[in-house]
Amino acid sequence: MKNIALIAFVGALSTSTAFAADLGVVQQPAPAAYTSGAFDWSGFYAGANLGYGWAEIEQGGFTFDEIEGVLGGVRVGYNYDLGGFVLGLEGDIQMSDVKYTEDLGGGATGELGIDYFGTLRVRAGVAVDRFMPYVTGGVAWARGSVSVSGPSFSDEVTDNFVGWTVGGGVEYAVTDNVTVKGEYLYADFGAADFDTGVDVNLTSHIVRAGVNFKF
Repeated sequence: MKNIALIAFVGALSTSTAFAADLGVVQQPAPAAYTSGAFDWSGFYAGANLGYGWAEIEQGGFTFDEIEGVLGGVRVGYNYDLGGFVLGLEGDIQMSDVKYTEDLGGGATGELGIDYFGTLRVRAGVAVDRFMPYVTGGVAWARGSVSVSGPSFSDEVTDNFVGWTVGGGVEYAVTDNVTVKGEYLYADFGAADFDTGVDVNLTSHIVRAGVNFKF
């Protein structure tokens, strides 16, 4: 009886398979669940950069716009990846040789410029896997200085500027933990008076490139 039942079962199975084939139905295994291979930008990072800056100082109708030089610094930040839309917060501090120097005659030299500066900014980017263009903006501050020196004297006055900055850049993930970036910032550092009672307004254009290490 068991043999008869087995033969009947096999026959029914063969009949149903043939019937399905006649209807053009091909049974296939269920596809595997889709897993995105996109790079995840979320997490903390720290890095360093080098760049160049051009600044302009305006005081009482007089403008000094030949202020330029190299800069370099470090930064830390955090990104949150919302499925391709990336939000982040970044802070940096930069040492600066963005200065203007002039020979005043008689062996005296005058110098003005930015000694160091920093920013605290939000970032918003659209990630295409490992490539991310972004815009950024926030608070900017700087320490400015004006100095005069000669063979037998030297005097320097410093003051702090606080303003804002906006810009943008592109970042690329070379590995899962290392990214490289290029960035442009326009900074309006606001005004300071260097204890003269007359406002000095400071603005700057900044370009820089660097590397980040993602944790």
